[in-house]
Amino acid sequence: SREIILSGRLVEHEFIKRELQDRLNKYAPVARVKKLSTVAKEAACGAYIIGEGLVGGVHRKLVQNMGIGNIEASN
Repeated sequence: SREIILSGRLVEHEFIKRELQDRLNKYAPVARVKKLSTVAKEAACGAYIIGEGLVGGVHRKLVQNMGIGNIEASN
């Protein structure tokens, strides 16, 4: 199943999160990504999730769905 995952510090504001959920729910269920650390910034947590997925970890399906691992040469 598909879902839209929200991340970033702006989503911490309830009115922004609610507006995004209201607009995106018609496409797929909307979820907020769990922050992995109380110390690390949101971008660092996102980089960790992508890196971990690229090496075949728990987040591999997310990375596959995003097409990040599909590297093709382009000129």
